[in-house]
Amino acid sequence: RIFLQPKGFLLPNEELKLYESIRKDSHLNFTVAVDPDHYLGRNSPYVSIFINRPLLLSGNGLLKHFRLEVEEKEKDQKLIFKSTNGKIVAEKLITNQVKYIFLYGDHHLKATESALFTSVVEKNSAGTVLRVLPEEILRIFPKPKIKSL
Repeated sequence: RIFLQPKGFLLPNEELKLYESIRKDSHLNFTVAVDPDHYLGRNSPYVSIFINRPLLLSGNGLLKHFRLEVEEKEKDQKLIFKSTNGKIVAEKLITNQVKYIFLYGDHHLKATESALFTSVVEKNSAGTVLRVLPEEILRIFPKPKIKSL
């Protein structure tokens, strides 16, 4: 739960612990996919402040308000979180260089196959942080071999 106070929002410690599990990753070149069904996240990219990493997309409402083109990223975000096709989810994770997935509350990815190519980094009452395992994606969905002419 997020509490509205006269001076702003208070985030629960459990949520901050989840952000810290991503922030402590020393690698710099990766993206985080944040659950699009979080009401505050739809209107504000506040998560990026706490994890200090680029997000696939967050604050869609705010971005649209400023007429920024977010349609393609929004489509990818929807496929990652809502598709039941594991191959499509895996493709979008790799294409967008997503290393972590942030799910709020008891939310989960719809593609059950995604459990085969993600691992739980941290889980508590605020949500779950999953790590994407690219080597498992390539093992499960190998790229087709190109025949030489």
